[in-house]
Amino acid sequence: MLVEVARSENATSQTPRGSRLRNHCFEEDRFAESLDFGLAIDRDTLEQAFRLQHDQYVAQGYMDPHPTGLRLNIHSALPSTRVFVAKADGRVVGTMTLIVDSQLGLPMDQIYAEDLGGIRSERHQLTEASGLALDPDCQRSGVAILMRLIRLITLYAAEVLRSSDICIAVNPRHATFYRKALYFQNFGAMKQYAKVNGAPAVGLRLDCDLLRMLVREER
Repeated sequence: MLVEVARSENATSQTPRGSRLRNHCFEEDRFAESLDFGLAIDRDTLEQAFRLQHDQYVAQGYMDPHPTGLRLNIHSALPSTRVFVAKADGRVVGTMTLIVDSQLGLPMDQIYAEDLGGIRSERHQLTEASGLALDPDCQRSGVAILMRLIRLITLYAAEVLRSSDICIAVNPRHATFYRKALYFQNFGAMKQYAKVNGAPAVGLRLDCDLLRMLVREER
């Protein structure tokens, strides 16, 4: 079962006014417009999402193959974790996971515990976006799918969970995209991240108060 959060053809009308998201990312990709975006809540959809994460992380050298063929961690089992997917005719072609801060902390605490601790002392509820994976057969529409997934995950965190910040660890070569195309800001220096086989990562955060302000302006 797929709980549909938003149809992609409505993306343009739902994009906050003043956002730096490029309109063409939402308007000019018919394949992305045909997809169903939402929360994965049944076993088959979740397994497809975790398998897609596994296969793409292995392909990118971010993890070694696992016997299960799935990318799972302790945060995957938390009831507060939300897995977002894009589906084409029942097949998951894109996914991203939203993890809510808890007594277990966030996955990023492995390298950014001190930085996150400082944010926690000032902000009430952190979330982490992770596990981005796209089907290689859909790479031509990759940016459009990514933008829709990010829109869903950020609006869900800000409006449904009432998060204060969305944190993300990205490869340095992608950091400029998140800063310029979105409203993410640096909070952590570049470090080697063991969770992705020692690949470099930069810590970014999105202020949900800013996002909520943009949504109110649009309404």
